[in-house]
Amino acid sequence: MKTLELDRMADQDFADANLQTSRQRLCVYVNASNQIQIARIANIAEWYFERVVFPGQRLLFEAPPEAQLEIYTSKMATAILSEKIWCARLQVDDKIPTED
Repeated sequence: MKTLELDRMADQDFADANLQTSRQRLCVYVNASNQIQIARIANIAEWYFERVVFPGQRLLFEAPPEAQLEIYTSKMATAILSEKIWCARLQVDDKIPTED
């Protein structure tokens, strides 16, 4: 009985992970400043994303549309929250243009 229950829980976790993965969208953020930035997503439960983004760097990442990307700008050993952007606004159009 315990094994069946554990199998059912594992199947549910797998289904939840597949649902979350299928909902993720390819997004892009460009650091147009001349300072190092930290990009972070913290509003999605049980999910962690944090990357350093150098000046001029383009960051491609996958995230659910309801995720909110926080941009922290580095200032002399501190990081200041400078911007919050909904990932739905950063979504990349993945349609391939066709020639007529």
